[in-house]
Amino acid sequence: WESMDGSKLTATQVAVAPNGSGNIPHQLVKANPAMGAGAMQGVSYIQRVATRGGVAPAMACGASNMGQKQIVKYQADYIFYRAG
Repeated sequence: WESMDGSKLTATQVAVAPNGSGNIPHQLVKANPAMGAGAMQGVSYIQRVATRGGVAPAMACGASNMGQKQIVKYQADYIFYRAG
């Protein structure tokens, strides 16, 4: 994740939970130390909830559909946790 202030971080997955057919799962990740000063500094966990969509299309990629685009709609809420 990268904030508009330039601070950014990566994270390691801790847990996932299904969220129905056609939706990517809920997810909890443990944040690695942030790079740069700003909003991402001190974030310890990030949780993805309320996911809708985001699942890869069922049609496989191959020579018959080379160059075609498929749009996958996706929506989720992300909650950032920081020790207070």
